[in-house]
Amino acid sequence: MGFYHHYIATALKVIAVYNGDKPLEFHLKKYYSLNKKHGSKDRKVISDICYSYFRAAQAFGKVLYEENIINSFFLTHQCEHPLLEQLNPGLNYRVGETVGEKLKYLGIEPQKLFPFFSLLPNDFKNNHYYFSFLNQPDVFLRIRPGKKAVVMQKLDENNIGFIQKDEDCIALKNTTQLQNIFLADKDAVIQDYSSRQVLNYLEGLPPENKKWKVWDCCSGSGGKSLLLYDKLRASIQLHVSDIRESILKNLSLRFEAAGVKAYKIFVADLTAENKPFANEVFDIILCDVPCSGSGTWARTPEQLFFFNEKKLTEFTQRQQKILSHAISCLDNNGLLFYITCSVFTAENENIVQWALSKYNVSLQQQQYFKGYLQNADNMFVAVFKMGPG
Repeated sequence: MGFYHHYIATALKVIAVYNGDKPLEFHLKKYYSLNKKHGSKDRKVISDICYSYFRAAQAFGKVLYEENIINSFFLTHQCEHPLLEQLNPGLNYRVGETVGEKLKYLGIEPQKLFPFFSLLPNDFKNNHYYFSFLNQPDVFLRIRPGKKAVVMQKLDENNIGFIQKDEDCIALKNTTQLQNIFLADKDAVIQDYSSRQVLNYLEGLPPENKKWKVWDCCSGSGGKSLLLYDKLRASIQLHVSDIRESILKNLSLRFEAAGVKAYKIFVADLTAENKPFANEVFDIILCDVPCSGSGTWARTPEQLFFFNEKKLTEFTQRQQKILSHAISCLDNNGLLFYITCSVFTAENENIVQWALSKYNVSLQQQQYFKGYLQNADNMFVAVFKMGPG
């Protein structure tokens, strides 16, 4: 059967010992480091087979058979491929058909690709969303203010193709190599198309001659803080915190590269009972809470494979604690942005209703950013205002 039969056999072995405790990317890197016999072409094909399986495995009941591996490869590719030509010429002949046609040929219902569809809001209960798991989303660059000419020149000089999404956002193929082309975070920020829209509510606010006192309470590596900084420019007093000290070190490096100087940084666990501030309140709080990450599973399909619905209760309890402590630090008429990269109602609309019933806040906006329509991630934001509406 040629090389591709051996590639399938290797992928079966790699997948069989993978338990999801680390990203699939790291699992593959460790395997290759221990098995030097695989050249660059081998690694590329084996990785492609593995990712294809995790993208479509739900449709086959997560059963690890060679036939299911081949069928997964068929569903996730649009052009003829020597793997299919060697192992199943009939599938290779049909590979250019639509996903709907290919699923019908295999006798698979579209929702089988995403078995947790009962947890979704209605806007996501459709074939377009289910099909999105079969493709890797694009990479997106958010161009920083005043840097568009520089970014465009560098893309042109390096012959990098792109799609202009809007004035300050471009889409690139996920295989695009950007190392040594941009000064990271100075000229442009790698930030998903949906992520860069979660603070759009601020664009409708009248300008104020003030310094906004801001707290990014689950900052991660600071992408939302940089977005807010660019929207309000230097008119903010920025506080950033996260439970992970290591990620805050990375944030400091990003801020330095981006030219963000005036900020306070500290470790805080907002699931704890103690308030992080004794007598301090904020005009704007960004609350990008830990969540299932279900809105990003097209990028990391192994997380869909290993997700257990029981984990949702753990996430929602944590989200309630974090949101509760964040709201306690919101000034009168201040704004709190509750953000998730989840598509589950339990982590989004249900948390919003819980907050409205428990605290003196009003809901200004509630919105999903349906990245599956843009080959991007999916996100949710709710904007609360302290005090009655």
